[in-house]
Amino acid sequence: MKKIILIIASFLIIGTLAFGGYIYYQINSMNKMARGALITKDFIKEIPFKRNDGHIVIEATINGQKGLFYFDSGAGNILFKNRIKTDSFDKIGNLSSTDASGKKMEMDLVTIPSLKIANAEFQDLSFRLIDEFDFQCTDGIVGIIGYSALRHANWQVDYENQTITFSDKLDKLDVKGDKVALKINKFTFEPQVALHVNDTTPIYFTFDTGNAGGILADKETFEQIKFQNKFLFSGGKATGLSGKNKKEFRDSTVYKLSDQLKLGTIKLDPTIIDYETPKALNLLGNKVLENYLVTISWSENAVWLKKIKTLKPSLFNFQYHKMGDKWLITAIEKNLRSRFNVQPGDEIFEINGVTVNKQNSCTTFPENTIFTIQTQSKKDIVNLKLVNLINK
Repeated sequence: MKKIILIIASFLIIGTLAFGGYIYYQINSMNKMARGALITKDFIKEIPFKRNDGHIVIEATINGQKGLFYFDSGAGNILFKNRIKTDSFDKIGNLSSTDASGKKMEMDLVTIPSLKIANAEFQDLSFRLIDEFDFQCTDGIVGIIGYSALRHANWQVDYENQTITFSDKLDKLDVKGDKVALKINKFTFEPQVALHVNDTTPIYFTFDTGNAGGILADKETFEQIKFQNKFLFSGGKATGLSGKNKKEFRDSTVYKLSDQLKLGTIKLDPTIIDYETPKALNLLGNKVLENYLVTISWSENAVWLKKIKTLKPSLFNFQYHKMGDKWLITAIEKNLRSRFNVQPGDEIFEINGVTVNKQNSCTTFPENTIFTIQTQSKKDIVNLKLVNLINK
């Protein structure tokens, strides 16, 4: 009996030490994310940006290599190894991370000697490496400039004029709008804001300029949100960096339309909230933020939001995506699926009578666009009109 107890105790001790070692290694790696500094001083710069499939894209230079980057306050610094040369960068560790869908990812951590944005130079920043990146509509994108770089400056995002103004000093920016407090993660520097989804305690959401959508919520949060309408879809594209360009679909996606959300003292316009998976992150993204002039400062633990337009929520009756060389239906409203027997994975052949091989995969098609689809189950040819369910 004593022998059995000793064996069990040994396993428990070994397991505890191994777990403790793993936690120590992860914390040490996260601390390395804090490396780096903005060495250009007493400046103010303005740069243009492009919108790419809802994302903000800026130009920057890493060690003399120019490229396009996502401007992403909701993620760490990342480089895509199949898009940029990374052999000369020093590896300093490995880090586990979670993408927007809640999936775990393991990534190498490297130090970048120089990052320049409009000649403002950052030095010795840490970046994570992703082996493969092949999303739709990402030609020329080599990485993500995230919160572990952005925290060194103050940023003002003008969605209306598609410019970003930034400075090492907040008082150089023309700060406007209502102030909202940020909660900054002390290890990663991820910024979060308190969103009131009902009359109880506010829930924290990542303030995410890298999220092309509006509001994404985990299951627990989603169930607390008061709503005017609810929409059920079959399918849904795999999201997050781990989703890559695989032909993966969720079983279902649920959306709510709510006019009960408050961000600090700001009452948000009626907004679509997306629930994908139980472990999805709570994110506040560009479909909400683009209605404001946004100023964000890590040093002041705050954002300022000045309303520039009224949000007009939209939720189309089906969703589509180019995967590889095919255009596919990725999600469809359940009543529409039953009526036409169209399901996620069905192939699109024409859009407004033009074959898909002549279409730009970055195009956002407007309401009333006609999609010609071949169903997998019965091999029928079906024409579906893109309809905004909010206007019905």
